[in-house]
Amino acid sequence: MTNSEILMYQSCKKPVELNNNCKIENGIENDEIFTINTVIKDFEQLELVNQYGQFVIINPNQIINESI
Repeated sequence: MTNSEILMYQSCKKPVELNNNCKIENGIENDEIFTINTVIKDFEQLELVNQYGQFVIINPNQIINESI
């Protein structure tokens, strides 16, 4: 996912799909919906929030790329 795609997803509050390794590492269920809340340190990490208001910090490469 490019930096411009990350910013577009953040500004539009579009849900992102996380890869399976990320879900397992963070104990994320398949039915959770995450949106990008904050970009940290020049796109090194992303803070995501789910529909329950819970936050998780991930690396951008843990998002599954989709065509916009």
